[in-house]
Amino acid sequence: DSDDIGDVCDANTIYGTISGAVPGLKVDLVAVGCGSETIYHNDRTNSDGYFAFGSIPQGLYLVLPTSLYVDFDPTYGYIQIRKQRFNLMILRLRLSNNV
Repeated sequence: DSDDIGDVCDANTIYGTISGAVPGLKVDLVAVGCGSETIYHNDRTNSDGYFAFGSIPQGLYLVLPTSLYVDFDPTYGYIQIRKQRFNLMILRLRLSNNV
């Protein structure tokens, strides 16, 4: 995809929703390596709780939503990208409570 945004129909895209979410929640895509973790990209949820990451290379990633005001269930999700040109990887999270 030429815009690297990560639209639902694009190959090499990880996307998901956070149910019950308010717009603007931060979601980090963290590349996990041998003894290290590096933020690869981040996004913010839209009004429907949707987030997406495009043009993702092969590797192991942690999808990590963050907020000072709410908890998440599950608190994170791991996604392993084994081959290039995968189609869609979907992750669904939900707010568990307000802190």
